[in-house]
Amino acid sequence: MARGSGHVGAIPRRHKIGKTMKKSLALRLGAVSAGLALATGSAMAALPAEVTTALADMKSDGAIIAGAFLVAIIAFAVFKIMRKGA
Repeated sequence: MARGSGHVGAIPRRHKIGKTMKKSLALRLGAVSAGLALATGSAMAALPAEVTTALADMKSDGAIIAGAFLVAIIAFAVFKIMRKGA
């Protein structure tokens, strides 16, 4: 059927192609999200106790270093303001 034939039930060819492309895209997105879900699930495996304690120690050490860095920045700013004489 030609375009503009006036037939009420006629569906343009581009509509069918767009619908097929949407289905294909939906299938691809579904496959990608399923793969990511599987990867995330396997990434949450149980860790040995030594690794867990090492991570906890690193976390506390990181907090100490960050605190020292923050104090150093504040001290530098205060020293700079004191030298300026404000």
